Amino acid sequence: MPDNSRDNDSVTLVQHLARWISGALIALGLFGFVPGLTTHVSGLSWAGRGSTASLFDLIQVSVLHNVVHLAVGAGALATARRPPAARRLLAAGGLLYSGLAVYGWALNRGWASWNFLPFNEAGSWLHLLLALVLVMSAAGAPGLSYTELRDHRRGTGS
Repeated sequence: MPDNSRDNDSVTLVQHLARWISGALIALGLFGFVPGLTTHVSGLSWAGRGSTASLFDLIQVSVLHNVVHLAVGAGALATARRPPAARRLLAAGGLLYSGLAVYGWALNRGWASWNFLPFNEAGSWLHLLLALVLVMSAAGAPGLSYTELRDHRRGTGS
């Protein structure tokens, strides 16, 4: 009978990062629907500034906002199987979240008027933090498996 178990040593750091980040984003998206973690859940609107719900009583959320986090998290989980795909999704997610941070600041300062997601200052800072984590994970994680990385550091690798 063939051994179908995956050798954990063959999984790269970028794949592990994509898995961890996907879990965090999925949890963040789900938390936005949980009473207690999200205050004023009855004020949770589909989209736009009208939502009065706040995650941890700090970050303004809506259904669409939560779905964006769930979708990026699911995408990161789905692409974590292949290192190049995981790296591309982490980089693209970083660009998406940096765009959301800038857009949130523009809305909060009156520089933009069209709003489809609720943004407040705390949410914009969270999006910037997520962008930095995603881009740094994509750019900084080696594409080597743990065994290859260990051998490379010992000087025994090719």
